[in-house]
Amino acid sequence: MQRLTPAELRSRLAFDYRALAGLSRESIARIEAYGSIDALCRRSRLSAAAAELGRATAYLVEYRFRHLVGRSREASCATAVFDLAAEGNYPFTTPTAAFVSRPLPWTPHVHPASGIVCLGDGWARASGGMLLAQLVVHVMRLMNFDEPRVTFEALWNASADVYWHLELGRRPYLSDLRYPRLPVEVTHGVVDGACAFRAADADDAPGAGGMFRPAGGTP
Repeated sequence: MQRLTPAELRSRLAFDYRALAGLSRESIARIEAYGSIDALCRRSRLSAAAAELGRATAYLVEYRFRHLVGRSREASCATAVFDLAAEGNYPFTTPTAAFVSRPLPWTPHVHPASGIVCLGDGWARASGGMLLAQLVVHVMRLMNFDEPRVTFEALWNASADVYWHLELGRRPYLSDLRYPRLPVEVTHGVVDGACAFRAADADDAPGAGGMFRPAGGTP
């Protein structure tokens, strides 16, 4: 499997921080960066300057919008933790995501006991080309039952899946929910989705995007 050099990894982590910190704040109330999951558990938060140097591998994200926590039961906020280093070869291995607030979002993709999020295979298919900011928005979409799934797959909350099929008609819970947008000053106008990013060529002059830029995009 492909692996980034330490310098490339720091650049990629810095790029992820800038893109996540620059997300428009529709429905996201708080983003905190940490050097590790252990540091997050201790609430030893990184400074923005340290995160800009590519030291953040764990994030706490607080979502703030109406979502289901059970049949006909709503909550207005939920907090999730993202661990980029969980599988050992970021960005080619998939980060983990888990909700740490209670009550848990009620969705087919959130384990009803642990809060772990089933992220699907989008990150793996992107082969290192999906940004953390895009994953954060993807989790928000899962909370809102906003997904294109058309075939059966193993899910962690079958009752929520039945609700999505029979009562929501496979439509999002909130049809008018506004999702955060990627910051164009960081991503150079790349739209949401699993977009391809590439490491800059060795002779490229360093720019605002660091070593990572959109594939085929303009620095």
